[in-house]
Amino acid sequence: MKIRESGMPKEDLWNSFFDVPKILSEMEINEKVEHLAEFGCGYGTFTLEAAKAISGLLFAFDIVEKLTDMVSAKAAEMDSVAIINRDFEATGTGLPKQSVDYLMLFNIMHHDKPEVIYKEAFRILKPGGKVGIIYWRNDIGVPAGLKISIRPKPEDLLTQYDSEKFSVYKEPFILEPYHFGIILQKIS
Repeated sequence: MKIRESGMPKEDLWNSFFDVPKILSEMEINEKVEHLAEFGCGYGTFTLEAAKAISGLLFAFDIVEKLTDMVSAKAAEMDSVAIINRDFEATGTGLPKQSVDYLMLFNIMHHDKPEVIYKEAFRILKPGGKVGIIYWRNDIGVPAGLKISIRPKPEDLLTQYDSEKFSVYKEPFILEPYHFGIILQKIS
């Protein structure tokens, strides 16, 4: 199931909107994370750098075959990255239950059925595993992304998950210049 179109510009422009090392640091993606999954890898903006930062394997998913082919080519020399073209919402990720420590949900939470994403997140995350969410701020104008009227606000995202399955690990915070971040944690 493809989510609403995000208005993603060409790759060079898209990548210019992110300070990837800073965002990964703020989102606590580092060597303490063994295995990581990424839902919606897009151009691979965060994929390769996240794979270098963690201690284990990174599983990057996207429904758009052209994008997974592109990211696969970029990651060809990396043994720690698996790029998977799959509709993880319709069929699941195929990852074993409780197999990853961290899930990146970067710029995809404009989905009209977030409960589907959280269901698979809960299934694949180890107890205590984290869900890192970043999204475009809606309190400022931004150079790309969805119209402000359909962009989820931090408070919207804090109401989408099941509080019996996840808790807030890191309250919403600004990721200058265009994003905010939230980190949830799977309740053991």
